[in-house]
Amino acid sequence: MEMKTNRKRNDSILVAAFLLLLASGVVLHLKRHGLLIEPRAVIKAAHGAVAFVMVLVVDRHYLLCRNALQGMGKRYPWFPKTTTLLLWVFVFTAVTGAVKILSPVKIPYLGMVHYWCGIVMSVLAIGHLVVGLPLLLGKWHR
Repeated sequence: MEMKTNRKRNDSILVAAFLLLLASGVVLHLKRHGLLIEPRAVIKAAHGAVAFVMVLVVDRHYLLCRNALQGMGKRYPWFPKTTTLLLWVFVFTAVTGAVKILSPVKIPYLGMVHYWCGIVMSVLAIGHLVVGLPLLLGKWHR
């Protein structure tokens, strides 16, 4: 029972962090389209902090759900493959974001690479949630 509670709590934090990360990323990107939302420094800091939390929570999510993922792979062989793709895109997005923050010089096009990785990650994450949640709930509630 405790494992289920931990998984639910972790998944709730994961969804909340994802939504905050997506919203703050979109708000930051709006500058490129001429819409500057202030305080930009606070939004950037929040985006970075939520991204750090997201890395921790995704790691925990993977550890808690990897057995279920393997089980679902027997019936839905494409699901673990798309989940692995999601994980790699997430890592690449996190790395490009970290390089963007930590680099002492501005790297051309890195922001756009990070932005497009974030878009791909978001689409894959929404698909993962829409497909994976009913599959897992069906298995867990039997």
